[in-house]
Amino acid sequence: MELVSQIVGLISSAIIIYIAFGKDIRKILIGEFCVNFTVALTYFLLKAYLGGILCIVATAHTFISYAYKKREKKFPILLTILFCAIYIALGAVGGEKLLDYLPTVCSVLFAFAIIQKNPPAYNIFNATKSAVWVVYDIFIGATTTAFAHFFVFVSAIVAIITFNKRNK
Repeated sequence: MELVSQIVGLISSAIIIYIAFGKDIRKILIGEFCVNFTVALTYFLLKAYLGGILCIVATAHTFISYAYKKREKKFPILLTILFCAIYIALGAVGGEKLLDYLPTVCSVLFAFAIIQKNPPAYNIFNATKSAVWVVYDIFIGATTTAFAHFFVFVSAIVAIITFNKRNK
């Protein structure tokens, strides 16, 4: 199962590379939907169930957010609060050791990332979230997923720097 999880992690990496420098938040959300789903599979295969469950909830969260963005409507703050409450509740129920709480932190950061209106703001949350995911991935043995999250971290930092240079 570990080999299968690493292959799924490679698929996640490919999707992340594809969306890394996206300028359209709707396309970024489609990529996030796919990444959340494939990362959830990786975590389930590695028996990191809390991380997998949180990624499945994030997949639903992304789908709903995309539906709002597609209709050019603002994602309701009440839904963001609801998803954050779900993430925190799942973390509280499923968390046994400090490592178990990292996916919850990432999920809450994700909730704030996807309500951003522009990619630079999204990238600030994305960089932070990805750095925490890398630590989690390394500890649970999700090597290719750690690589994918590290790539997201670097890409987000580069995108932030590039945006700042262009707007000086």
